[in-house]
Amino acid sequence: MGYSDIETDIFNPLKNFMEINEAVLEIQNEDGFINKIKAKKAWLNADKEIIRFIGDVKINYFINDDAYLLQTNELDLDLKIKSILSNEKAILKSNRFEISSSSFKTSNNYQTDNNISFSQGNFSHTPKDEKELPNYGKADHIEYSPDEGLILLKGNAEIVQKDMKILSDHILYNLRNGEIIESLNAKILNNS
Repeated sequence: MGYSDIETDIFNPLKNFMEINEAVLEIQNEDGFINKIKAKKAWLNADKEIIRFIGDVKINYFINDDAYLLQTNELDLDLKIKSILSNEKAILKSNRFEISSSSFKTSNNYQTDNNISFSQGNFSHTPKDEKELPNYGKADHIEYSPDEGLILLKGNAEIVQKDMKILSDHILYNLRNGEIIESLNAKILNNS
């Protein structure tokens, strides 16, 4: 089922759904942390097991002891296939990096696979040695894997590190050490 199907079928006022104002959903993860979704409003379709959060949506969650904040204006939480989808601008923040994008979705099981895909994304990363300059990147698609600490930039990928800019078809970037692991068809430019 695509996003447009959700739009036209599940939340049709003539269908069975419930509206919740000042919505808060708390879910305890396997590590005992409480993950929380807050929004101005939520629509629940119990038959389809989908919740749409609308207006100033914020997700505070933890993966491997790292705290994240995901902000957007609207998203759908599919409880059946355990995925989250938003076609709205989104920002993911952690203590050392930030990703902003035009839309995002999680993999089909957010409880066992923590990967998040972003469209038309930008990221910035501050290395552990804060004396170093931040690294910046952008691509048509960004895939973030928190378990591995990796960001994959695909399609018109670009990273700026210190005084160089790398343009590539795809770039695999390690957030733990700030290094590029691989790049495909790369072009390296002096950025000074």
